[in-house]
Parts: sequence; structure tokens; C-alpha cells
Amino acid sequence: MTKTKVLIVEDEAIVAADLANKLRQLGYEIIGGVASGEEALTIAGERRPDVVLMDIRLSGALDGIETGARMRSSYDLPVVYLTAHSDPDTLTRALGTEPFGYVLKPFVDRELKTQIEIGLYKHRTESTLHESEARLRLAAEAAGFGTYDIDLVSGMVYWSEEAKQILGMLPNGSGTQTLGAEDSRSNECERIEAAIRRSVNQPDETTISAEYSVARSDGEPGWVLARGRALFSGEGESRRAVRAIGTIVDITAAKHANERLRRRQQELERLNRELEDINRGMVTLYAELDEKAKELRQADEMKTRFLSNISHEFRTPLNSIFALSSLLIDRVDGELTAEQEKQVGFIRKAADSLLELVNDLLDLAKVRAGKIDVRVAEFNAVNLFSALRGMLRSLLVNEAVTLVFEDPEGLPTLSTDEGKVSQILRNFISNALKFTERGEVRVTARYDEHSGAVTFSVSDTGVGIAREDQEKIFEEFIQLASAPHSQIKGTGLGLPLCRKLAALLGGRIDLESEVGVGSKFSLTVPARYVTQQAEGVEEPVVLTAEVK
Repeated sequence: MTKTKVLIVEDEAIVAADLANKLRQLGYEIIGGVASGEEALTIAGERRPDVVLMDIRLSGALDGIETGARMRSSYDLPVVYLTAHSDPDTLTRALGTEPFGYVLKPFVDRELKTQIEIGLYKHRTESTLHESEARLRLAAEAAGFGTYDIDLVSGMVYWSEEAKQILGMLPNGSGTQTLGAEDSRSNECERIEAAIRRSVNQPDETTISAEYSVARSDGEPGWVLARGRALFSGEGESRRAVRAIGTIVDITAAKHANERLRRRQQELERLNRELEDINRGMVTLYAELDEKAKELRQADEMKTRFLSNISHEFRTPLNSIFALSSLLIDRVDGELTAEQEKQVGFIRKAADSLLELVNDLLDLAKVRAGKIDVRVAEFNAVNLFSALRGMLRSLLVNEAVTLVFEDPEGLPTLSTDEGKVSQILRNFISNALKFTERGEVRVTARYDEHSGAVTFSVSDTGVGIAREDQEKIFEEFIQLASAPHSQIKGTGLGLPLCRKLAALLGGRIDLESEVGVGSKFSLTVPARYVTQQAEGVEEPVVLTAEVK
């Protein structure tokens, strides 16, 4: 059995070699492998492969689509496109060349073989159809239809040479003959004559148009189309058809084409049914996804309620711990030894950490539930810095680190939630102090009249944060695993909560950082908090706070 000859057009040598190996294992003969469209056209003209596997992206002046179009027009070769691209533009260009297949990389052996065989079958089918169409055109050009003249009374029939060829009568048969057993094809003629007679047996039926099956000389079934008119004699009840004259055309090729179309239509209907089943499955899947999304929302709401409830439950024992530790530190029940005072200090420090976690959980739960209030009040940045300086002085335990507050100058009076702005800045400053071993933590503020923004900056000379980790730190309960950060534990809730509070105030948080150099956190919020801006009202001044 002759192997199918394949030409590979692929500019990546490794891919071409792998493809050639796969095709040989599948039983195909590789007649060549080239990397450009120009080489492919040359080999196609010389070797005439059975099928061409064409990469769309090629080196050289011609890409795969242009090369495929030229092969089809010049050599009538079936081209199966190979590509890693399935975008609409590429697909539209490829379909414009009427390809015989389209295979996406990486290749799957079964899919590759299927596309090649389908392409070969399609090419053979099209070639056969084109040959049939060519024969029909020649027949029409040469007036290749046959004629008949049937005497319905005497049984004499005249068949033209073309009609005899169509019906498969002997080439040397007489043009005029009587239907009988002496003719090798008389049975076919008799059957058609009888059918024509039946079609005109009505007194008013004068038109003949019918299709008939015939047995061809090669033993294969054929079809003919007979058209014509019936001639009648007599009047009234004695009126009858006495003669039938018309043309006869071989429609076997058309019948076969219609049969192929019918099979293709059936295949399309089958594919449509499969697509409908897929669509129904997709609808069901979307419904399931909607249900899962609903369940996830319910689970998130339950988590929020749980965080809120458990946080409230923690407050009572925490208050007791704070009260008892305060009594011990104040020596209400007597003096403490140095070791006892140290242990009570540990208890108080652990309680502080737990209280910080509880407060963060409560705030986070309130933000999630939309129950947190924005308490708008007017204040100025000078007083805000003064309060922060007093609250955070106790955190400055490392003599190698300096906490610097620059005097804010030229800032407008702010009208927003001072508590939440202070909470965000406290988180920035405390983090900066934790991760700075020496140097300074600097807090500044500036006002940009052009944009109407005030920038509070908190910058440090600490360990810094890698670029790939800068978004992670704003995720809940996330603590970086790098060595400098893993040594200092936290709740993993501070920065996520700060981002949500900033959004609640209509602002945002930005971060600039470099490992080993330091970090700068920035907060931007409107200088005057508004819930909804009325049409025609001048846009309010915007305040941007940065923590460096």
C-alpha cells in the first residue's frame, strides 16, 4: 500500500523534527521539511505531496496563509495549518484560503492524524465533485442531452445518440426501434416508456417531468431526468395520449452530489444536536456556578458574623486580664518581686497583642458588614501629629532609631474621620518602627494646590519589601516568609484593614519600597468627606496623606 506523502513547512527545527517523527510513527512518508514559504512552493511543484502541513508563522516574505493560498491555486494541494495561535484575526485569514484542516500546537497524535485524514478525504471529495462538474459543463456545452420520441400506440421509440449513451444502449443500435427483447437494454427502455405512459394517462395531463433510475452498463445504478410533452388525439371520452416527445438528461452525478449534501446535512444536524447538548450543559454549569457563588457569599457573611461575635466574646476575659494585671502592677495586694513584675509585664504585653488582634477583627468585620460609621469632624494636621507623637513615643525603644515628625505647613483644615486617619497612620508608623533597626522613621505632610491633595508620608530606613511581596501584604492573615520579616510576628490584619478604611473614606493607599533601603507608605483621602457629590457642585478639596 502506497504511503501518503507529507510535506512539512515549519521554521522551528525542533518542532519540525518532532512532527516528522510523529508522522512516521503514524505511517506517513515525509518527502521534505522546509522553513519558508518560498522553499515550500518549490518542493510542492517538484515533488507533488499528497498533503502539506503548514505553520502559519514562517520566516521569510511569505507567511503560512499566503503560501497555502498559492499552493491551492497553483497545484491544488490540500493544506492543513499548524499554529499556536487561535485568535479571531488569524482564524479568519486562514479560513479565507479554504484550508483542509487546522491543528493547534502542541500536537496530539490522534487529533493530528484525524485532521490529515479529514483533509485528504475532503480533497478527494472536492476533486471528484469538480470532475463531475466538469463533465456536466462539457455536456451542456455540447448540448449533451438526449431526445426521445415515443409512439404510445405502436410502441415505436426514437432515441438520439446522446439518449442511447445516457440509457446505456448499444452504440451501434438503431436510432429507431421497437421495444422488445432483441435489444440488450430494452428492459430499461420499456420501463421508462411505461413510466412515461403512466405519467400522461390523464386526459388533461400534457407535461412530462420525472426522474427514473436506470441500470448502467457498468452495473452501477444511475438516474435520468425525462422532460417533455404528451400529444393527444380524439375528443371527450375517446381522448388519449398517442405520442410523447421530450429530452432526457443523465442526473446521476447530480444525484450523487445531492446524496453527499444530504449526508453532510445529516452530519450538520448531528453536530447541531451535540452543540445543543453542550449548550444545555453550559447552562446547567452556569446555574451551578451561581449556586456556588451564593454559597460562598453566605459563607463569607457567616465568617464575618463569627469574627464579630468571637471578638466580642474575647473582650470580657481581656478586660479582666487588664484589670488584674493593673492591680498587681499597682501593688494593691502587696509588693512584687522583680521576677513577678517581669512575668506580669509578659502577661500585660500578651494581652496587648491579643487586644490589638481583637480590635482589628472587630473593625474588619464591621467594614465587611458595612456597619462601620464615618464620624466626620474638622481638625488640623498639627494636632493630629501632636497626638500621634504622644501615643507612639512608648514604641520607640531602640535608641538607634529616631522618630521624626516634620511640622505640616500650608495644609487646609480637614473635615473627615480623624480617628480612622489616625488609626491608619498609627499602623504605618508602628510597622516602620518594628522593621527598622537603625536610622529614622519620618512622618511628613504636604499640600498640592493644583490637585487639592495633601500627602502624609511615612518613610523608614528598614529592611524594605520585595516587589513580588508588595501586594501580598495587603491580603488578610498574610505574613511574609522572608528572613527579616519572619522574625517579627503580627496579626496580618493591619494593612488589609487600613486599605479598607482608606477606601471607606474615599481614598487609597500606595507603597514604594526597596529591599535593604526602606519603605514609604502613602495615604490619600479627600480633605472634606462627602457621601455623594451633587450635580453642579464644585468638586471638594482632596487630601493625600503619606507615611514615609
